[in-house]
Amino acid sequence: MGDGEANGHGTIKNGTEPQYNYYMNKLTDILDLISSGEFDKDITLLSNAIITRRDRLNYQMLNTIRPGDTIMFNGKCRPKYLRGVKATVKGFGRNRIIVDLAQPIGRFSRNVKVPLGIYTKVG
Repeated sequence: MGDGEANGHGTIKNGTEPQYNYYMNKLTDILDLISSGEFDKDITLLSNAIITRRDRLNYQMLNTIRPGDTIMFNGKCRPKYLRGVKATVKGFGRNRIIVDLAQPIGRFSRNVKVPLGIYTKVG
């Protein structure tokens, strides 16, 4: 990532306010074009690019998780009653982490297999 590029968190790495504003204006323009149908013929390509990027970010997150870390279920989690619940990482499965909840909730308690993208590392 070079100077002034987006860092994936809605900010510009090493950027100035004018660079950030420029980036946000361009992003708004792109989103407006998508909403208006200008990219309809390429919608699958755009969708695949977003999915690929999200997958890469999820795998990067997986590489930072270690047994003993605490995670919290985020807003993408279903069932909804698990959102905001914390759990301790016990191990890994294929494309998943395995966690234990501090207290049983619903049908979940120990050795819960959690897919990528529905949790945030909190400790």
